[in-house]
Amino acid sequence: MKNMNKIKLLMLGAVAAVGLTACDSVSEEDRFVEATIEPQRAVLLEEFTGQLCTNCPDGHAAVNKLVATLGDSIVPVGIHASGLSISVASGGLGTEAGETYYAQVGSPALPTGVIDRVTAPLQVADWDSQIDALIVQPTPFTVAAKAAVSGTDYNIEVAFSSGDDYDGKLMVWVLENDITALQLDHGVYVTDYVHNHVFRTYATADVDGEAVSLKAHSPQTKTYTVAIDEKWNASNLYVVAFLYNNAGVAQVTQSPSSH
Repeated sequence: MKNMNKIKLLMLGAVAAVGLTACDSVSEEDRFVEATIEPQRAVLLEEFTGQLCTNCPDGHAAVNKLVATLGDSIVPVGIHASGLSISVASGGLGTEAGETYYAQVGSPALPTGVIDRVTAPLQVADWDSQIDALIVQPTPFTVAAKAAVSGTDYNIEVAFSSGDDYDGKLMVWVLENDITALQLDHGVYVTDYVHNHVFRTYATADVDGEAVSLKAHSPQTKTYTVAIDEKWNASNLYVVAFLYNNAGVAQVTQSPSSH
């Protein structure tokens, strides 16, 4: 994971604690104080979305805002699934694996997001607060990923370690940016909509990742090869990798991408 910058937020000042009302006169500079949040980890956002979901562009916009604010501290993955997605077989972005992940979280209404695999499916308006709460929690885990195109293969290397003993799974996903495809946007069909952070496939043998057992301070490295589908733009591919177990995501990272 790349170095994460401090994030400055405007927060309601201490004067709020005394129960200000709409009739109170408080100067602008006294209403807010600047607070600095220093992320201690990256946070995974699984954004469940669909090309036929008319409100899903609201989720896409929220993701763009989060990325602009948090940088590498937020790792979004757009998973196209449900009856509002269009399958790859029909020329869309929906995948069988995406449907599996969607079913695992209870097949909620779209758009929705799951944070670090510890929250219930959340409405877009609830993403920020959950991310803020998780991003400041220290973690003893490190994960780093890199990938390179070799002919029709996408070769991936993931290195990971922990300060504690750990049993869980390593998930490795291939994503793509800058996909121009159909999107229903608040009642309007947009044929040249640009989709980013799109889940394409998983690299492990199993859809739920590869079991790993870590001893403290004993790094491990795993390598994978994924055949590049003819529908993908190889120059826009990148990798998301994370360690997780029943307690949620221990750490997540993404390899360099076009965004």
